[in-house]
Amino acid sequence: MLFIGSQFSGVLGGAPIAVFSLIYIGIAALYFFPIYYLFQFGQKIKKAVRSTNQNDLEAGFENLKSCFKFLGIFTIVILSLYILMFLVAIVAGAAFG
Repeated sequence: MLFIGSQFSGVLGGAPIAVFSLIYIGIAALYFFPIYYLFQFGQKIKKAVRSTNQNDLEAGFENLKSCFKFLGIFTIVILSLYILMFLVAIVAGAAFG
């Protein structure tokens, strides 16, 4: 049976699998919030359609808005980190190259 991270142990010099497990758990914890917002959106919209309740419909779309807001901010942060890493790589390449 092949576990996640076991195929990388030879490549990364025998790094402990616990490190990879913590990384995967961290990613799952970070991605919990948009998934939860989408779940709440689905529940509220389904309830609103069944009962034709305007308040449930608005609450559902608020959850969808929260999901997209979270993903948008997350995307901006990741793109900023990519740009920062790119600039650091250029400076390091110029300094040591």
